[in-house]
Parts: sequence; structure tokens; C-alpha cells
Amino acid sequence: MGVQKLSDGRYRIFIDAGRDASGKRIRHTFVIRGSRKEAEQKERELLRAKDTGTYVDPRAGTVGEFMERWLQSASSKVAERTWIRYEQMVRGQIIPALGHLRLGDLRPLHVEAAEAEWLRSGSRRTKEPGPLSPQSVVHLHRCLHTAMERAVKWRLIAINPVDGVELPHVPEREAAVLEPRHATRLIEGLRGTEYEVPILVGLFCGLRPAEYLALRWRDVDLDRAELHVVQSVHRIRNDRTTVHMGQEISGFRFGPTKTHRSRRPLAIPAELVARLRTSKALQSSMRLKRGEAWTDLDLVFTDAVGRPHAIQRVEGAFTAALRQAGLPAMRLYDLRHTMATLMLYQGEQLKLVAARLGHANETMVLRRYGHLLPGMDREAAERLGRLLAPEEAQLAHEGDEKPGG
Repeated sequence: MGVQKLSDGRYRIFIDAGRDASGKRIRHTFVIRGSRKEAEQKERELLRAKDTGTYVDPRAGTVGEFMERWLQSASSKVAERTWIRYEQMVRGQIIPALGHLRLGDLRPLHVEAAEAEWLRSGSRRTKEPGPLSPQSVVHLHRCLHTAMERAVKWRLIAINPVDGVELPHVPEREAAVLEPRHATRLIEGLRGTEYEVPILVGLFCGLRPAEYLALRWRDVDLDRAELHVVQSVHRIRNDRTTVHMGQEISGFRFGPTKTHRSRRPLAIPAELVARLRTSKALQSSMRLKRGEAWTDLDLVFTDAVGRPHAIQRVEGAFTAALRQAGLPAMRLYDLRHTMATLMLYQGEQLKLVAARLGHANETMVLRRYGHLLPGMDREAAERLGRLLAPEEAQLAHEGDEKPGG
């Protein structure tokens, strides 16, 4: 540590930053233009930062350079699907908007401006087709916050600049659901199509697409009309391979369900059991025909060689079936909401619906689906009115309910 005078009114400040992993001494150098008094003041500030733990590496580089380093570090710490999403956000949005800034210069104002631009017009540098949704900007906000937390731990910056930025407001989206008559029309529209049975499992059982596309025959008991949800499958890049059940498979990764409570047994209606039996017989015939070309993963729903169905193809078939039935567009995932809503509409217990959905308790079911139930609020209000009515009115009501009254 110390101050060294240079020419032209400049001073060099040396800061001892400890030693690296090999034991080599680390020294950081700062050049200050001004008087010796100003240089000594800067030295005291740097020493104070070093003593209080807020000192950061002056060679941190730009936001873009750091984000690339962070991506490389995160690749071995998060799930493949999560890393792919990080990569898309970092290289598609964050670096184009903020990558030119020095990491140490990044401020909440810069983050707020970037998020406002994403909401307003997307990213002009990457030619995004229009504004991003508030939910997409929330994902970008959280990704950047996570990265900056790592920058703090690496002592590249003193504080996380994203901490000073409020999350964008995300309007609550009302789940799209099918009424009973519309669900019947959808079933008819799916009859005989390639993806009929997996889509019906989503409708009748409320499984997530990632769950029913990973369903195995060993997890299905057709005699007892029951299935068990134990795993999920997600699409990954075609150049990445994983090993599942002793088979090397590219483009897909199998893993556990979303939460431990998502591992659950589910009863299957008789109509669906019959279709699964037919599907199993057809698959056995196809498997014999393909011979060694068949990838044996024991999956209930497969393509022509035993690999998992790509969810994009299932979504396309679902959209076509909706159009064929004259129904409004909705997400494949919304069949899960449809099952829950129809069961509640029929008066099924909240606890049972929560169990079929794999939720921890009934609270989430009420919060997410309660407002969709026709007449629920009116019936509750009438029951409360009868409870709190004057005694004479209650007696009259009880008399009306007696046989012959």
C-alpha cells in the first residue's frame, strides 16, 4: 500500500488484496489525477472499503463479460433446463441492454431503464417481435438479480444493484378452462388422432404435460385403474445426451416431479383405462416391428421408435382439436385447470382435488380455482343469510323444509 507520484499531476495508489489460490501476492493499482492530498484521500477510502468488506476488484470488466463468466459457472450448478433459460435471457436480452456498462458502474437506474424498454418494445438489438410481457420481465429481473448476487460473493461489486429495483406488476391471469359441454366436444374432436390418449390423461387426471409424457407402463396398473406420477421429462438441446434406464438419449432429460408432493397415485376412469389398453396393444405391435431400432424406455406415450413425444407436437395437435371442435384457443397446460374446476363444480372435496393436482393443501386450490366456480359465492351468501336471519324467519324456513309443509 502506498502512493507514488507520477508526471502530469497523477498519482499511483497500490492496494494489497491478499494472495491468490497459489499463494501469489495480489496488488491492485489505481491512477488518480489531482493533488497528493486527493490521492491520499482516495487511498484512505480504498483501505476503509478493504477493512469493511466492501472493496471490489477494479478489473471486474463489463456487465457482458461478467454475465458470460456467470453463465459458465452456473452450467454445473443448476438443472439443464434452467441453464438453457438463463442462456436465452442473458444473451438475448440482458447483454444487449446492459452488457456495454462497466460492472462496477451498473446502478438500479440502468436496470429500471432496461426493464422499461423490455416492457415497451422488447429488445431492438435482438429484433424481438414486440413488447415483453410483465411476467417475462420478472424472469429477466430474477435472472439478473441471481447473477449480481454471485458478483457480490465474488467481491466484484459491493452491493447488488438489482436490490434497488421493484419487480414489475404482473396482472393475475384468469386460467382458461373448458365447460363440461365444451370438454365433451374436445374429446370427440380428439377421437382417433395420434395424441388423443396423452391429451385425455391431462384432462381426466390433471397431470402436467411433462408428467404424462414421462409416464411409464410400470407406473400404470390397468387392472386397478390407477397410475402413479413419479417422474417428468423436459426437452433439451439435440446435441446434449443423457442416460436414462441404461439408454443414451439425446434431446430429452428425465428427472423428478416438480415437488415431492407431485409424486402421487391417481385413479383412472374406466373410459380412459379402455383407451390405454388399446394404446398398449398398438405400441407392442409397433415395438416388434421396429426391433432393435426401438428405444426401450418403458414409456406409455412414445414416437415411432420409443422416444418421448415432443411437447410441441402434442400442443399442435391440441390446438388443431380445439379448432376442429370450434372451441377458443387455450394452452395444453390449461387442461389441468379444467379438471380441477370441473371436479369442484361437481361438489368434490377440496382435499381430493388438491391431492389429484399434487398440491400440499387445499389453500392453493381455493386461491387458484375458487373464483371460477359459478354460483359458489351466491350460495355461500344465502347460507350465511339464513344463519343470521331473525329467529322467526329461521323457524319459517325450517317449516318450509318439513315434508308436507
